[in-house]
Amino acid sequence: MINDLTQSSASNIDEAMELVNFGTRMRSIASTSMNHRSSRAHTVFTFRFEQTGKDGETQMAQVQLVDLAGREQEKSSVDNKDRLRERQFINTSLFHLSTCIINLSRASKGRKVTPTDFAFRNSRLTLLLANSLSGNSRTGMVAALSPASSDLDETL
Repeated sequence: MINDLTQSSASNIDEAMELVNFGTRMRSIASTSMNHRSSRAHTVFTFRFEQTGKDGETQMAQVQLVDLAGREQEKSSVDNKDRLRERQFINTSLFHLSTCIINLSRASKGRKVTPTDFAFRNSRLTLLLANSLSGNSRTGMVAALSPASSDLDETL
């Protein structure tokens, strides 16, 4: 279980949209020296669908929509203590996510990887995404990247 995680049920599209709107309003956004509307935390919406067939067997599916807060270099921004602390949490969780993805890629290519290389429990973000990254799943990504050459090091 993850602290401060909100789980709710919806039985129709209107209820689901109310929950999405609630989650969107709860997002942490603040102005930083790099971005006047900066996500100060990651946002994960997990939709679980259950369908029971005529034979009584239940099928389940899960879709996750994830908004990752952007990584910022310490030397490239000057912010207050709260922004610095948020940036540290953001950067740490992105580091753990990238480590998991790199090791999953290595394993899929037949390279030797130890179970500790898949340390999904190292961050709340990777714990939430563990099933989508490592299970019977398909993952797609849409990235919003800065076109500025000055942001290249932080983009790739």
